[in-house]
Amino acid sequence: MVKEIPMLFNTDMVRAILGGRKTQTRRIMKPQPPGWIDSFGFSFFTPGGHISGRGYCESEGPGEKFFKLPCQVGDILWVRETWCIDDLTPDDIYYRADYTDREAKELFGDTGLYWRPSIHMPRKVARLFLRVTNVRVERLQDITEGDARVEGFRDSFDLLSDTFYPCGYHFVETWDSIYAKQGYSWDANPWVWVIEFERVKGNV
Repeated sequence: MVKEIPMLFNTDMVRAILGGRKTQTRRIMKPQPPGWIDSFGFSFFTPGGHISGRGYCESEGPGEKFFKLPCQVGDILWVRETWCIDDLTPDDIYYRADYTDREAKELFGDTGLYWRPSIHMPRKVARLFLRVTNVRVERLQDITEGDARVEGFRDSFDLLSDTFYPCGYHFVETWDSIYAKQGYSWDANPWVWVIEFERVKGNV
């Protein structure tokens, strides 16, 4: 049975989805698997809607532990993003990702509009829907440069320092700005869900 699942994305990542550059996202596994698990996959014994973590437990020998998937292939993720409603015409919905900082200030600074956090977005005003095409588990540091690119990041070049910054650099920088204070920094190398998706045109 297909489920609809809300998922938060920051403004930059919403823009990447809109631009067709983002087809993958990484989310923390909570709770983290026990230390003896070193690989994930599916077996004959894996219950539906779960994935198996396998490894060797010193006290019990080879072991397998099941983890519930956050979503499954075919499920629909509806994107929660920063948004607002016009106080005078409540039917008008605005999305922060559609405007630069300057445009947002010029257009909405003195109109009574105020941006609402993505976590407070209800399903009825969502505009972006993503169909899950794959779900897997890996260590955060297993991400490749290609993965960082389809996570929505782009290369950059600093002319002042004559330095090239690949997609992966920007991924790590953004990741730590969100998760480091929670104890899931890049250096901590946590297990993460890797969710791949495709955009569904229109409302679902």
